[in-house]
Amino acid sequence: MANRSILYPLLVACLLVSSSFQSLHRHDGDSAMPFLPLDVDKSFHGCDQNLELKEAACSDKGLDTVPQNLSEDTEILVLSDNNITKLLNSSFEVYPLIKSLDITLNDVRAIESAAFYPLMGLMYLDLSFNPRLVLPATGVFMMSSQLSILDLAASYTTSLPNDILKWIPHLYYADLSFNQLSFINLSSCGMADTVDMRGNQLHNLTAKDFTFLCHTDTLDLRFNPIKSVDPDVIASLHVRSLMLGGYRFSDEVLANIILGISKSDIKLLKIEYCSVGAFPKGFFDPLSDSSLSVLEFNGNNLTSLHPLVFSNLTKVRNFRFSDNKLPIDEVQPDFFDGMNALKVLAINDNKVYSGNSLFYKS
Repeated sequence: MANRSILYPLLVACLLVSSSFQSLHRHDGDSAMPFLPLDVDKSFHGCDQNLELKEAACSDKGLDTVPQNLSEDTEILVLSDNNITKLLNSSFEVYPLIKSLDITLNDVRAIESAAFYPLMGLMYLDLSFNPRLVLPATGVFMMSSQLSILDLAASYTTSLPNDILKWIPHLYYADLSFNQLSFINLSSCGMADTVDMRGNQLHNLTAKDFTFLCHTDTLDLRFNPIKSVDPDVIASLHVRSLMLGGYRFSDEVLANIILGISKSDIKLLKIEYCSVGAFPKGFFDPLSDSSLSVLEFNGNNLTSLHPLVFSNLTKVRNFRFSDNKLPIDEVQPDFFDGMNALKVLAINDNKVYSGNSLFYKS
């Protein structure tokens, strides 16, 4: 009897512990805690998992590698603001269902060529703000055909693999802005709605330094210190909208841009903040009967316009030269003679001193 009196409370205690353990790990629909803080074991670094939403949040946890003990059905993984330096071929093997991956604000310096291969459903990848980012020479996104958004901004990248966009049939947005790219050689790629290359070190839009054969809705090259332009390079672009500016352009650069546009199928050209003081006579002549339908010269230093300056913009439907730093003396109707297709004209914020009242009424 004495032995029974000792064993009985021990048996009850074991049953209670077992019941509590089963309750903690219950995954049925009645679970009261689908959001589990993973700080019981320090190897989890305090990551949080929402099992219902299949999210794992590991921001600012002092990680130096990709954690390997999260739920294997994770679809959204946030690893931002850590100290991760390498992405190995094995880093994501246990998470094949990831669709969204955020690795911003780390120090990724090396990516093995097959690091993203397990993530065949990956749609969003953010590697921005990794200040020493180096991409594999080839094939890094070979298995990423579902990728829709690729963000490599502000990572001081000096070069891109030739095939970085080759394996992605339709990319919605590629952010390559504010890196150190001085040349582009993307000769093999699919379609991309927007490719953002602002704020790089592109000096020459020439056959040697700029090859871009992607079929793109918008190519943004603003805030690059462009010094020379080959009109044939502009003509070769398979883009609908081209955006330039942010640095002072020489008259020769501007003339070659216009000449290239005249040979292309580009529909929209935006040139802004590049200190265009005046348009030389005949500047727009090559654009007569071109494909261009939207032209914007905004935020420049336009100070004067000569008669018939825009007369050869015969197919332009939407024309804007707004927000100039210095005033234009006068706007007259004959500036726009010949622009028979014009539907929208914006000349706001130019501090225009005077204009023809009949012109404004019409």
